[in-house]
Amino acid sequence: MKSICKDRVLELHHQNKREHFIICLNKEFAHYPYSIVKGQKKSINKTFKDEKLNENDIIVKIPCCYANNLYNKVKEHFTGKMAYQKKYLFIENKKVIDWEYEGEKMKNKYNHVSVTRNIGLINITIEEFVHMIKKINFKRYHIDI
Repeated sequence: MKSICKDRVLELHHQNKREHFIICLNKEFAHYPYSIVKGQKKSINKTFKDEKLNENDIIVKIPCCYANNLYNKVKEHFTGKMAYQKKYLFIENKKVIDWEYEGEKMKNKYNHVSVTRNIGLINITIEEFVHMIKKINFKRYHIDI
């Protein structure tokens, strides 16, 4: 494959550049107790700091290429099994004036909805969820011919 697709094979000499797909326990939100963190080491470290997460909160950490692609496959597979936390915003002149996790609590009528990294699971255990994510990731690299 390397000889056929020379310009398409990504060689990572620095492991810091490798991406990770991480699921953490997030104790801050009862209905959305899990956080999805993805990206390269520097980005993950910043997210952990911003979200007040630490290594002890990690449920699963999958080193992978294209963590966003893995997340999209996960979302596709778990349609109806994942609840996404939403953040309601009132934006004016490209500035966030007001925001809430519940739109009806806002002083201003929200004009933008953003999905956070926090999720809840519907009729599936975290163990089943993690097992299936590992299986989805494995299938990304092992194609039946």
